[in-house]
Amino acid sequence: MIVVAREIVAMLLVVAVGAALRPALGRDGVSALSRVAVDVAMPALVVSQLAATTDRQDLAQSWPLVVVGALLLVLGWALGRLSGDRVSAFLIGLPNWIYLPLPMAAARWGDDGARAVLLLHLGAMPTLWTVGVALLGGRIGARALLTPGLLACVVGGVAVAWSPAVPTALELPLAAVAGALSFLGAAAIPLSLLVTGARASERGWPRADRALVGVVAARLIGVPLVVAAVGALALRVGLVEDAVAVAVVVLVAAMPVAVSAPPMVDRFVGGDDLAARAVAASTPMALGTVPLVLWAFDWMREA
Repeated sequence: MIVVAREIVAMLLVVAVGAALRPALGRDGVSALSRVAVDVAMPALVVSQLAATTDRQDLAQSWPLVVVGALLLVLGWALGRLSGDRVSAFLIGLPNWIYLPLPMAAARWGDDGARAVLLLHLGAMPTLWTVGVALLGGRIGARALLTPGLLACVVGGVAVAWSPAVPTALELPLAAVAGALSFLGAAAIPLSLLVTGARASERGWPRADRALVGVVAARLIGVPLVVAAVGALALRVGLVEDAVAVAVVVLVAAMPVAVSAPPMVDRFVGGDDLAARAVAASTPMALGTVPLVLWAFDWMREA
């Protein structure tokens, strides 16, 4: 947990910087920052990570984990819809599926754990930019299908499939493009955290209203326990045999609200501060709830 604690503290420090910048940015400045994060930095991150972390062989051998990455978000959103509010549902179903769980999975399960996180990430990305955007927009249409994030998933998938056959003449220019995308993608998480801080500070720091309590409780306890119960049952009846992969799925399900949520809500819904408050509240609380969820999963497996 030391690695995760360090990452959480670092995130919260950047959130605090965003709060301090709020008066200088103004509402229009925060909205512009959200658009840059969602429409430029995040798509660049998608393409660069896909190209850097997977290949055709990984996809051919481990496609079930990719599917589970998509189903994990869909399950969370389906449970979140019980709240009756689309923004709350979106937050409940959207865990921080790579930035926090990746170092934790690598520390606990080594390369197998890190690889499982990346494969889940591969399935979650297109789901976020289709089902997730449709959830925020209220319907599936051209708006959901033509987002930069989804187009980035397509470009990244093509890059993964085509990379072994890149002509020598194109290696240098493609390397330059890849470098540019990597630079832009590296800004996605810091920009999202700055937006989180700016939005959270607009009406004061996280207050325990009913909406926030419901989102945080469902995100940190409700959804993870459902996933843990399903995973434990699948292992006990022999439906799956890879205990590490299932444990990583539970770990990701137990993560706090994703830092990408505030700029996405801001981009597709408007200046709703619930997303920013949910990130600011759920992130430090995850230090206590994640070990409890993993313990509950181990208990369910052995009971």
